[in-house]
Amino acid sequence: MNGSKIRVLALDLDGTLTNDEKIVTPRTRAALDAAAAQGVTIVLASGRPTAGIMPLAKDLGLDKKGGCILAYNGGKIVDCATGAALYQKLLAPEFVPQLCRFAAEQDVALLTYDSRGIVCERDQDPWARKECVTTKLEMYHVDDLASYVDYPICKMLITLDPARRDAVCAAGRQQFEGKIDIYPSSPFFIEAVPLGVMKDVSLGALLERMGLTRENLMACGDGLNDRSMIAYAGVGVAMQNAEQPVKDCADYVTTADNNHDGVAEGVEKYLTAEAVDAAAKILGSEKDAVTVSEIKEIKVSGYKTDMDKITVKVPMAALPESGTTVAVIIRVKTPNGKIVNLPLAGVVVEETVVVNGVARKVRKVQLELDATTMINLQAGKAYIAAVTRK
Repeated sequence: MNGSKIRVLALDLDGTLTNDEKIVTPRTRAALDAAAAQGVTIVLASGRPTAGIMPLAKDLGLDKKGGCILAYNGGKIVDCATGAALYQKLLAPEFVPQLCRFAAEQDVALLTYDSRGIVCERDQDPWARKECVTTKLEMYHVDDLASYVDYPICKMLITLDPARRDAVCAAGRQQFEGKIDIYPSSPFFIEAVPLGVMKDVSLGALLERMGLTRENLMACGDGLNDRSMIAYAGVGVAMQNAEQPVKDCADYVTTADNNHDGVAEGVEKYLTAEAVDAAAKILGSEKDAVTVSEIKEIKVSGYKTDMDKITVKVPMAALPESGTTVAVIIRVKTPNGKIVNLPLAGVVVEETVVVNGVARKVRKVQLELDATTMINLQAGKAYIAAVTRK
């Protein structure tokens, strides 16, 4: 598919966007910045509750750049900038005590969420505690979950030993067939959601609201609950660590897993490759290469550097007016000859310089870099491969 058609990028979180330490790595952050700078709307699509996604959304700047949270596996979509709910499906109250009885009969933990965090009768259950790690929310003990939940909820979550997942899931589907949907989202989680709630359905509603179609959607994931959106999207990308049924329905399977920038690989392939190829004809030939020492304002204070700035000179004709946000791809040639594309977001800045007594305007792109990217730049010579106006 032509990458220029993609206007929405839906990303599963756990096992996809984040690594096993629940961190978004520098290269992946840079890829998302470049996509956002091209006008792509980023949707964080997860089984987590809204409160378990919002901190990451803000960390990625989606509350300022614009973006959405798809929570509860599609039960709710929230605008990151305004906090407004764009889509919501609630679990009917009568299913709460039924699910509690089912969990007790199966001898597994069942949880849901309130305004404080996670609520669960078996708050010390090791599989239930994994939701604390996933969402970074506190867990609170309740004596009787069925009685406690007297407020609207979007889903409940069964947590259990992976060895029992498929059998318990099959039993749940049989008992609740035609009433609610039961499906696994990880080796130790089973989702209980309103009938028809899946990531593809809610993404379809969002696309319709935006005046777009599935052809404008790229979706990345790894779990069985991601399969629907990957199959639905114009471009569906499965991580290398994805379960086999997810890989089977994907348009592309990354060579890297979630611990090695699989999302960045997919984004670079479909969302930035065209910009690199087109702009390389103007800016990216080897004769235009500059050594790292010629790129100004690199400041590295060690591996713990959070963010530093770099300013790179680009021909004036290639840049829009000062203050414009642009997507920039810096292509780095390492000593072993490998070419690495580093997609970044930047801002055009203009200043007046005096050369031989003559004042002239110089336009540059100011980029924010993390320590890893700067180390990559120091590894070899770099040149601008693409400048795309937002």
